[in-house]
Amino acid sequence: ITCRMHVGIARMEDMCATPCSTNSHSATVAYLKEAYAKVGTGFGNDHCPSNVEVGNLQYGEVTYAGMEPLYEALRCGPNDVFYDLGSGTGKMVLYVALRGAAANSVGLEVGERRHRLAQVAGQNITRRVEGGNGSESPSGEPMQCGNFSLRLADISRQNYQDPTVALFCNLCMDMNITKRTLSCLLKCPSLKRLVSVTPMPPCGRLELDHMVHVECTWAKTTSWHVYNVLPASLKRGPQAVWIADMPRTRAADLPAFQRWRRAASVSTLEKLCSVEQLADGRSRSSKPARRAVSIKRPMWT
Repeated sequence: ITCRMHVGIARMEDMCATPCSTNSHSATVAYLKEAYAKVGTGFGNDHCPSNVEVGNLQYGEVTYAGMEPLYEALRCGPNDVFYDLGSGTGKMVLYVALRGAAANSVGLEVGERRHRLAQVAGQNITRRVEGGNGSESPSGEPMQCGNFSLRLADISRQNYQDPTVALFCNLCMDMNITKRTLSCLLKCPSLKRLVSVTPMPPCGRLELDHMVHVECTWAKTTSWHVYNVLPASLKRGPQAVWIADMPRTRAADLPAFQRWRRAASVSTLEKLCSVEQLADGRSRSSKPARRAVSIKRPMWT
């Protein structure tokens, strides 16, 4: 294993022919806690280029307990390249690298102070792994680490070349940054899965697969969105749904999965109604609004 440092990049490359072995969640968490024991927190003010608004730098983290369900939702394999967009202090990037399933784990962070903290933690892990006999987790299990890279970068202005699985921490990002980032991501032909905190803008290439409950610092339980990314050749057109035509079926009469789809669709519809100002249209007339709202899938079956 060798470690090379670049300006704005901390990278550890495994030169062995065999892939990194899979480490358990408990062993990985113990190793991360040791690596971050003397590293500062990502909360508080940060510095960034002048073209990024300060409001987009609000900070939150996935807790150690929340990392396991989120990691399972990513479904990383030996040929996958994982990207954490808005990686903060790099905990999720290093978690994926230590679990060992992905070929590479990359974190992009625009905050300069948080990026430096991530570099320090990455260096701590690199030293332990290079230590040979001493590279064991505090729980006593032998520890391996896959490739990882921590980069200082603006996620909305990147030329993405190799991500196959991406984690988008877009909770406090404005819609313009979200749209620019998504546009850049979809130019990468290898991207097949995208996980985001808040719903992504309507897009014919994004198919909502399921939701995953994750514990974070801002809420005990948060629902993250897991999307399958369709190839450009299979892009689906949006479907028009009329407000006045919404069925009035009782939720109790629907099977559990259909109740979930109905709730998810109504939630999405309400957000889109706000965007299209349908509520304002209703206030001017007693009749239900007939304006179409575009979503990518039927309300329910």
